[in-house]
Amino acid sequence: MRAGMLLATALGLVQGGAALAEDITFQLNNASARPVVGVYATPKGDSTGTEITLVTGGEIGAAGAGEVSFAPADSVCVYDLRIQFGDGASVERPDVDLCHTDDLVID
Repeated sequence: MRAGMLLATALGLVQGGAALAEDITFQLNNASARPVVGVYATPKGDSTGTEITLVTGGEIGAAGAGEVSFAPADSVCVYDLRIQFGDGASVERPDVDLCHTDDLVID
C-alpha cells in the first residue's frame, strides 16, 4: 500500500466513508519541519464560525502526506483554513478554494 494512502487510512483523513462525486478531495503535503496534528476549515463568510475538521486524530510528520476527502456543506468551495502543529502553534490560510486545489502544501 502506498505510504500516503496508508497514512490517510491510519489518521482517518477520509471522512464519511467512500468518496462521492460531490466530495472535495486533495493531497495534503506537510513541507514544514513540524508535525501537523489538525487541519480545520470554516466556510468563507460563515458568521457562526462553524469549523469542519479535515484532519485530526494523528499527525502528519515533516515531509509527510495524505489524501483528504470531505463532503462540503451546501456546495461551498472557499474556506478559511487553520493548520495546527504539534507544538501548539497554528497558521491561518484564508480564502482557499478547495474545489480547485489538488495539492495543499503546508510549509
